[in-house]
Amino acid sequence: MSASRWQRLQDLFDGALELPASRREAWLAAQEVDADLRDEVLALVATHDSQNESFTARLGAIAGAVVQQPAAGTRLGPYVLIGEIGSGGMGTVFLAERVDAEFDRQVAIKLIRGVPTRDASQRLRRERQILANLSHPNIAPLLDGGTTEAGQPYLVMEFIDGVADAGRVALATADEPVIHQAPSITEYCRAGGLPRAKRLRLLQQVCRAVHYAHQRLIIHRDLKPANVLVRRDGTPVLLDFGIAKLLDRDASGQQTQTGLPWFTPAYASPEQRSGRSVSTATDIYGLGALMYQLLTDQVPQPEADGRLPAPGSLRRPDGERAGDRELDIIMAKATHAEPDRRYASGEALANDIERYLRGRPIQAAPDSVGYRFGKFVHRHRWGTAAIALLLGLTVAFIWKLSIENERARRAESIAQRESVTAGRVVDYLVGLFDAASPDKAGGRLLSPVELVDTGVRELRSQLADEPQPKARLFAALGEISAKLGHNEKGIATMEEAIRLQRTLDDPLRLSRYLQVYGNMLNSSGRFGQASSVLLEG
Repeated sequence: MSASRWQRLQDLFDGALELPASRREAWLAAQEVDADLRDEVLALVATHDSQNESFTARLGAIAGAVVQQPAAGTRLGPYVLIGEIGSGGMGTVFLAERVDAEFDRQVAIKLIRGVPTRDASQRLRRERQILANLSHPNIAPLLDGGTTEAGQPYLVMEFIDGVADAGRVALATADEPVIHQAPSITEYCRAGGLPRAKRLRLLQQVCRAVHYAHQRLIIHRDLKPANVLVRRDGTPVLLDFGIAKLLDRDASGQQTQTGLPWFTPAYASPEQRSGRSVSTATDIYGLGALMYQLLTDQVPQPEADGRLPAPGSLRRPDGERAGDRELDIIMAKATHAEPDRRYASGEALANDIERYLRGRPIQAAPDSVGYRFGKFVHRHRWGTAAIALLLGLTVAFIWKLSIENERARRAESIAQRESVTAGRVVDYLVGLFDAASPDKAGGRLLSPVELVDTGVRELRSQLADEPQPKARLFAALGEISAKLGHNEKGIATMEEAIRLQRTLDDPLRLSRYLQVYGNMLNSSGRFGQASSVLLEG
């Protein structure tokens, strides 16, 4: 295809795009176009309307036969191209150097991929204006712009240089120098073995740069690692607002997506892949996809609805788990299939990452007392441990104090009960001896055996409501009987004492009665029974 025929194809293509589909064939016929050229125009327009991703490649292939890419040594205005750095869906980037003796500086020059169609020229002019209005430490600034002799617009931007061991070798031949472009954010993190916290700190800077652009009604639409480089000082730099879209109708002239799919599928939001209108939420999805790769060291592979696997369910190449529950929640919110349910801004995403890094509750997580308390404990581990220890000691002291208080109360109760029992025993014995006095016994003096027998006999009908002193008296009278030589009587009396004592809560006294009873049985020759009783006691 000759250059003149290509120019004719370009003009017809631009004209046909402005017309409804039903009028295009009639319009082309009125332009006295030959059948082959008309079919080519209609095919390009149909591909454009269908948003087929092959459109860019097809248009570039046609243009490649007409317009050659500049080679190293070509001069563009005051700049001389040194070598190609890389290329993307929209343009090819060259390292260049200013040679007009005004000042020495290496720059990056981007030429639009394919041909300078009217649509492409408008995009490049818009990009120039967008970049000229952006001034942020994490956004590569626009330095200059122009058009090649072949009519291709170009942009002159800051060249983000990289160190030899961390950058990518873009060009290395015998005739041309080695160009070390700065590494992408993912290459930088992987090569340096950066821990998760430092990776998230880098992402925070990118989030705030995107928020800065959004505040100026600019969206990027192609956030991916290749568009985020890292300077030598470790500062991330956001590149390529060439496919950005202005939300301001006066600035952009339109608010709907151009028909061309200017995005990278792995990082594209569901609305981009389905051809719906884009918004600032589109960039929030891109930041979430970038976060996924920073955490997992894997290129995102979204489902049909745009959802990504939770990093917490994956492991990095070094075996470490890629995320946790809170990071899963943050990334899920950033990459939600519904734009309205994503973070409201890049600043909001950066702030939630900050909360995560500081151990504070994240905004995206369901609010609950247990969750907030857990985060508080994690954030104040030593202080919480000290308070827990103090509370533990306090509880232990109170528990010990309550035990001692209970022991004292029980001891006091036992002492009172013993005092009452002792009093009742004494009263009974005094009464018994008083009844056995000669004055009350008809002038006859009772023997000790008779006195004990009388006491046992009368005791069976007395103290019915006081088992403790009654058991005590039976035991005392039983022991006295045994000591007076009436062992069998003592055994019978001791059995009554033991029967009553078993109903009382005093195991020590019961044990003592069993020992006395066992010794009595042993003295009577009942060795088997005595052994059983003594073992129980």
